[in-house]
Amino acid sequence: MRGEFLRVTDDFFALLGERHRPWLDPERVKETFHRLSRTEHPDQQQASDDADFARLNRAQATLREPKARLRHLLELEYPDVKLSGPSDVPPGLSDWFVSVHGLLREVDGFLAKKAGASSALAKALLAREEFVVREKVESHLEQIDALQTAATEDLQAFDARWADGRPADAATTLHALYQRFAYLTRWAEQLRERLFQFGA
Repeated sequence: MRGEFLRVTDDFFALLGERHRPWLDPERVKETFHRLSRTEHPDQQQASDDADFARLNRAQATLREPKARLRHLLELEYPDVKLSGPSDVPPGLSDWFVSVHGLLREVDGFLAKKAGASSALAKALLAREEFVVREKVESHLEQIDALQTAATEDLQAFDARWADGRPADAATTLHALYQRFAYLTRWAEQLRERLFQFGA
């Protein structure tokens, strides 16, 4: 199971010795996991300790990724906040929603056309169109990476406010950041999957 969709039975922050907070340095989380896993790894322990190592692995996978970490933090701190079901596109991403989904339809249409090309000549005739569509996907990915960088900067700024004392708007801001990362992460995954299909 992916960490971001687990029911809260563990506090992954506590498991890795971290305070509840919106931002964690992914490299520090990774280092903590490696240090703790040396004693919990099944190769070092009896088979009954497999579950402890699996929990550590889920904890580091959850806390290293902003979307999963924010979801887990919301589940721990604000369990009444609704995290599943349909959600509004975050402010500032509405145009991207239209653009990405339009591009995904265009790519899927092209890939279907390419799959239906039965001869080498037919495939060769699609080369220019493939180049153009592929460039659009790569351009979108670059821009989404930039949006993720901006979201990370906003997350770090909010974390500084959180460290000074829990802000009054904490639940609302955490949820908005979670939604933002959820959309950006999903779009990046969808576009990278389409790029992979070009090479398949």
